[in-house]
Amino acid sequence: MRGSVAKKGRRWYAVVYDGVDPATGKYRRRWVPAGTRRGDAEKLLADLVKRSYEGNTVVSEKVTLGAYLTERWLPVQEPRLRRSTFDSYRRITIVDTTADETC
Repeated sequence: MRGSVAKKGRRWYAVVYDGVDPATGKYRRRWVPAGTRRGDAEKLLADLVKRSYEGNTVVSEKVTLGAYLTERWLPVQEPRLRRSTFDSYRRITIVDTTADETC
């Protein structure tokens, strides 16, 4: 992953390159606000690149709440919860995600 820092108005941004969009063939860039100082943007960019190499989520993605709960939050909580609590959470999130899809 690569990126750069850029200034728009008075704010600095870490611009993260996400590869090429297969539909258009253009580079995908995500602009992550970093604050009013260039140093903050450079630190944020370094952190995003490091997290990318570690396999973590780099930039917040547009995900529905139900998808976030079932795919990311719930698997992390499983070892911390009793089995019955985990099963009830799983039932609740499955019901909520199916309700979102039908609306």
